[in-house]
Parts: sequence; C-alpha cells; structure tokens
Amino acid sequence: MSEAGQRSAVSGRLNGGAYAGASHTSQDLALWQPQRASADSNILDARDTLVARARDLERNNGWISGAVQRHVDEGIGARFTLQARPDWKALGQSADWAREWSREVESRFRAWAYDPRNLCDATERMNFSALLGLLFRQRFVEGASFAVIEWLPGRGGYSTAITAVDTDRLSNPRGAPDTDTLRGGVELSQAGAAVAYHIQNRHPYDHLLNNAADQWTWRRFPKRETWGRPRVIHHFDVKRAGQHREVADIVAVLERIKMI
Repeated sequence: MSEAGQRSAVSGRLNGGAYAGASHTSQDLALWQPQRASADSNILDARDTLVARARDLERNNGWISGAVQRHVDEGIGARFTLQARPDWKALGQSADWAREWSREVESRFRAWAYDPRNLCDATERMNFSALLGLLFRQRFVEGASFAVIEWLPGRGGYSTAITAVDTDRLSNPRGAPDTDTLRGGVELSQAGAAVAYHIQNRHPYDHLLNNAADQWTWRRFPKRETWGRPRVIHHFDVKRAGQHREVADIVAVLERIKMI
C-alpha cells in the first residue's frame, strides 16, 4: 500500500470509518475510550462498590426507597398465592383429576407458606410472601435473589425451608482469585454451567462478630442434590454471554441520582 493509502486507512480508523460513533477524533467522543472486557470481568471488578452505593441510596434516598417498595408491592403483594394448573392432557389424565390435584396441591402450599409459625422460613421470622418480598427487594437493589433451600425435619410441620442469603457472602473461599471454573463464589463446569456455590458462613463485614472463628470459613453448596432437587436459588437477568454474577439495573443511574 502506498504512503498516501496508509495515511488514508489510518485516518479512516481514527474517524470511525463509516460510523460517526466510532470516531477517535471527534470533540465529543475523543475522550470516550471504554475498554472491552468479559461480562464477569466488568461486573466482578466493580460489584462491591456498586452494591454498597445502591444500598446506601435505598436506605437514604426517598425516591429510590419508594421505588423499591412500590416494585415489591406490585410484584409480590400482601399474599402471594399458588395457582397450580397441570397440563392434564400431556399427563394422560382427565380434567376432573386436574381440578382435584390442583385443590390438594394449593391447600398443601398454603399450609406450608402461611403456617403461623413461619416454618417456610428457616429463621422462622417470615411467611412466604414476606420472604419473597425480601428476595424481590434484594434483586432490585443488588441484582440477584439468592437463597438456599434447606431440609429441617423435626419441627412439627413440613421440613422444606428457605434461607435468604446476603449476596456479599457468595465469594471465593479465602479470597482466592477468580479462575476459569470459579467466578465470584460460583463454581462452574467446563461448559460454563453453575454446579456449586461457595457461601461464607458469616457476613464478611459484620463487625459485631469480632472475627468469630467461623466468620472466615466457607461452605460449598451444590446447585442440586444428587437426586435432582434444587439446593440453591440464584436468580438474576443474564445480559451478556458468559455472565455468572449479577448487577442491578439501578447502577446505570447511580451517578445521576447522587448528583441530584
């Protein structure tokens, strides 16, 4: 290529070629040079700061606090109910069987979800609607709902219970660096599927614990039991391929809201 041709090619790249938005010389865009990185790299490098700032706004900004509460009220409501509707044709059953099955399952669900002793919650403090509200709020502010499904027999009711877990506790054991098969506490298969979660036994910044012996230990929870039952709930919107941790939509407006 001639010298003139080389100069023309370089000029074309700097000016964005056919796209004005790719220009490196425009007065408006010259200083806008974001770096390309994987989804996990972007999120894990910034997650702790983003979550801390989002929580601070949710605590202290009336607009954000009100928006979160309205989101929870509209999404969950005062009493979240089950409507069991089996595909009775696919199951080879009759419509009468389906109606009877639905009534029985919904009755059992109500007995579990709204037992006055709150046994659906492993901490026995919330009924099912309150528990869902907590997880819904967590997802809005932190980007994900995170919980562990427990089996707690001997309590005089259903043994299945749910433990809501602070997402700060999902982390690599002993602060180990992220690897190809361990990202932000999520253990991955070679195909990139989550197979287990590493949960710190206590919150890393609970200053009331005074460095309790088990504060800096982790427990590995498989995603499913060996016989298929789910063990961990980690629910978030996947916005990019290769994403294994979460970021909340609210982070896009953190700077503007803080300025206001």
